Amino acid sequence: MAALTVEEIEAARAATPGCGEVIHLDHAGSSLPPHTVLDAQIGHLQTEAAIGGYEAAAAAVIDERDAVYDSIGVLIGARPHEIARMEHATAAWNAAFWSVPMNPDTPSSCTTTSTGRTSWRSSPRRNDGGS
Repeated sequence: MAALTVEEIEAARAATPGCGEVIHLDHAGSSLPPHTVLDAQIGHLQTEAAIGGYEAAAAAVIDERDAVYDSIGVLIGARPHEIARMEHATAAWNAAFWSVPMNPDTPSSCTTTSTGRTSWRSSPRRNDGGS
């Protein structure tokens, strides 16, 4: 992937209101949102105010669910039916890990693996060869 040009960086900063206010380096939980994200969030809140939260959520899912799978597929070169979305990285890792049969005597971790990802070693489900 090529580095962004100066013009692309300036365009991204211009589309993100917070860039004019702060230097924001904490992207682990929440980056500064660009105008498109703000507009979507404000629009959703307005829909919630008009028809209720559950109804607004259901409407958003129906309208945008397929588009998300299409756009992720374009981004990573996959077909929409090959995409699996999860609520967070640990849930995705666990789903993938527990779907693979393996011998409980074969180590599959390294020094940088979190404790949550090594808990399978003490799991009776994994140690007895069951699924």
